[in-house]
Amino acid sequence: MPKKQNILVVDDDVEIVEYMETLLTMKGYDVLKAYNGHDGLEKAKNEKPDLILLDFLMPGISGMEVCRLLKADPLTKNIPIILLSSVESLDIVKSFLQMGVAECIKKPPDPKILIDKIEMAIEMR
Repeated sequence: MPKKQNILVVDDDVEIVEYMETLLTMKGYDVLKAYNGHDGLEKAKNEKPDLILLDFLMPGISGMEVCRLLKADPLTKNIPIILLSSVESLDIVKSFLQMGVAECIKKPPDPKILIDKIEMAIEMR
């Protein structure tokens, strides 16, 4: 039996994290949770998830900075990241794609699109 894949959800919005946990658990994923960028970085380094769902706007350390630090670290640079954002800005999307983010998805995400994007990003890893 194949190993269950771990997805780290990093978002300061508790409701979004709980929604993602419910959705991903129903689809057979193990879910790790972090409610800010610092915890997200720590969990990514310690747990080495198969994929990270990362919020763009967070207090303290932003999603942009978390992404930059993860991609600069040899331990985490190959973990696919899907950015979740309520902000629709082509410049922001371009910046993240240039940093190596697998996908940028508008919040709240359509469940089918989100799962499709997750599966694709994990397969391409």
